[in-house]
Amino acid sequence: MSRRPLRSLALAGALALAAGCAGSTEPTGGLVSVILQGPAPARAVLFRLVGPHQAITVPSGYPFRVYPTPGTGDTVIVAVVANQGQLLTGAIVTTQVPNVRTPPTFTLLQVAAADYSLPNAALYSVVIHTP
Repeated sequence: MSRRPLRSLALAGALALAAGCAGSTEPTGGLVSVILQGPAPARAVLFRLVGPHQAITVPSGYPFRVYPTPGTGDTVIVAVVANQGQLLTGAIVTTQVPNVRTPPTFTLLQVAAADYSLPNAALYSVVIHTP
């Protein structure tokens, strides 16, 4: 067999494999991060998480504390507080989920500014990041 048919066969096999994976709808478990966005860094936040997940943790090396309070069903209320002298920046929490394509819902409830005042929470949002 010449090289040309072998190359064609290899190319056809690679294309078939890629096409089979492209439209996959299988659940893909993984880590999701929650990022706080707003007009200024915050000292603390309170949010509601609804959906399947595992333990909620602070990303490694971040000076934050997480206080989850179980709600009903798969709902958890979570407070994240920066250590004294620190502010919440970047990813504030991470959690393992069974399907990163349909992550849990995160709803911001309250924000505490650097001076502990309570700014309008509507000025802030939480963004789910899946690496």
